[in-house]
Amino acid sequence: MRKPDWTYWLNQADVAVSNAVMLSCNVDPRSVSEEDSRYILEEEFVVTAECNRRFAFVQSAIDAHVLEVIRRADRVPYVKLAEFRAWGESLAQPLTFPDEFPKASTIEPARTAASVPGNESRDTPAQRLRSDREQNLLRVIAGLWALSDLPSQHNTTADKLSALFDSWKWDKPAKQTIADTILKEAANLPGAVIRKSDG
Repeated sequence: MRKPDWTYWLNQADVAVSNAVMLSCNVDPRSVSEEDSRYILEEEFVVTAECNRRFAFVQSAIDAHVLEVIRRADRVPYVKLAEFRAWGESLAQPLTFPDEFPKASTIEPARTAASVPGNESRDTPAQRLRSDREQNLLRVIAGLWALSDLPSQHNTTADKLSALFDSWKWDKPAKQTIADTILKEAANLPGAVIRKSDG
């Protein structure tokens, strides 16, 4: 395994999620093959273990629709490197990245809806990035939450949901993910009438 050739990877519009994981471990995916992995050197074992740990986090995030991926005809999930880093650094226990790994601030910001006259009511850039399915799921969550007897505070509701999922013996996202990435986003949808105050 060798370090990434960043001059190559930084010019990619997006990469396979598996490649993003290896790059986050400072490994060039093009230097790893299945055959090579059978003859891994002892000092590379730690890097491989970390990659496997990150693969597990990523799969969980994709399954929970927390990490947005692009699927093409080959059904392989792809991701933009800067978005991958933003997700990894937002975790309760943030992932570390090589200095060369792109940050969101290195991408030219998209024009906001408010910057275009007459477009003040349109969705924000973050909302436009969400897939239609994720947006619809957030709408359903906001609607059910508004109709329920659950507390309006997203952290309190996340505690209750986490306890329920435990009683059902379900794998679940972390409580903070439920609170900040799902419930808070649902409550902040335009037109949602859930009180957004929280302690």
